Amino acid sequence: MFSYRVTKYNPNFRNLTGIYEKDEWIAFSDIGDNFDGIEFTVNKYIHMEELYLAAIHTFMDSLDLNSLSISHLEKENYVLREHDRKHLDLYPIQMTRIVEFIQNGNSLNGVDLDNFCRLCLRSQIWGVLEDREDMFVHFGRDYYMYIGVSKTSDAIVEQIRSTGLFVEPFESPYFSE
Repeated sequence: MFSYRVTKYNPNFRNLTGIYEKDEWIAFSDIGDNFDGIEFTVNKYIHMEELYLAAIHTFMDSLDLNSLSISHLEKENYVLREHDRKHLDLYPIQMTRIVEFIQNGNSLNGVDLDNFCRLCLRSQIWGVLEDREDMFVHFGRDYYMYIGVSKTSDAIVEQIRSTGLFVEPFESPYFSE
């Protein structure tokens, strides 16, 4: 399995121990805050979220996968926090309703897959997406994402990098057999 850390974080800002040292937004809840004197806006957040979703789909397409299954689901404490309620327009009913019916073993594709990923990226729920043979997606804290694939190519990695994301060989800290 080829394993990658796929993030918005430029590795040039990591110290020798791998700690990211640049002050940047790390969560949906940072919308409205300032970083380097620039306001972090809803539009900037949505743009980055879409890039993460596109990276997942790029790897899926390269493996000819149209769905991934949920495992290790954690949704017991799901509730829209105060900050999230300020942005209810970013939580369409089909996104919040998915929480009612998803469970371990569910296979997701299309809008349901994207909505599950959005909720994970927004730290509303957590779970692993996988095709046991070919791919996994782990969502970490602070807007980290880890993707493992059974086969890859420099062209696929470069396609994702060309969007502005950083793709680094890296073993997921959430990986378990």
